[in-house]
Amino acid sequence: ASASRPSSFTDLFGEARTYRRIRTMGSRPFTLAMRGRGQLMISQTTDTDGSRVSIPYPERVFLGGSSNLRGFRVNHVGPYETVCTYGRPDTEEERRAQAGEVANPFQNTPTADYEVSRRYLPVGGEASLLGSVEGRFGLPYGLSVVPFFDAGLLAPSVRDIHPQQIRFAGGIGARYASVVGPIRVDLAVIAGVHPANKFHKLLQL
Repeated sequence: ASASRPSSFTDLFGEARTYRRIRTMGSRPFTLAMRGRGQLMISQTTDTDGSRVSIPYPERVFLGGSSNLRGFRVNHVGPYETVCTYGRPDTEEERRAQAGEVANPFQNTPTADYEVSRRYLPVGGEASLLGSVEGRFGLPYGLSVVPFFDAGLLAPSVRDIHPQQIRFAGGIGARYASVVGPIRVDLAVIAGVHPANKFHKLLQL
């Protein structure tokens, strides 16, 4: 067997932030915070057949979580691969496994006696875009209320970017300036997403 070639790649990253203090008549001033971010990874390595070597999994771009696209599980903005596991729903499975009687999902077709469970494994991508808007309304005692809106996309490569990949999340959060540092709680709602993230609400600290 031939050894795989080490991967060499370029990581391009850019981010811009802006904050504007807005004052309206008869109300407290608030801060409008906006952020834009983009990342692109380019493989510089080709295989012996001339094809481009993929970016190593730990180095790929991921989105999702409290620091970027809120409401999504950490790193769970697609693309995905589906992982299926087969098993019996009762304790007899252990006995049959020891006897070598458990079906091999790569050789046998699961029967009605077996349950099929699916989970979605995020595989990351090579191109991402992210935008975020927050309104920060200050309250007494170090409290503040923060409505927000996030939008982002993650694509296998820059050639595969498509508007249908855009994911949206919106919600409201609370901030408290404690003596040990700021404390943050966000409640986010997402829509139009992969089943691994479908329409759920998430508290994030």
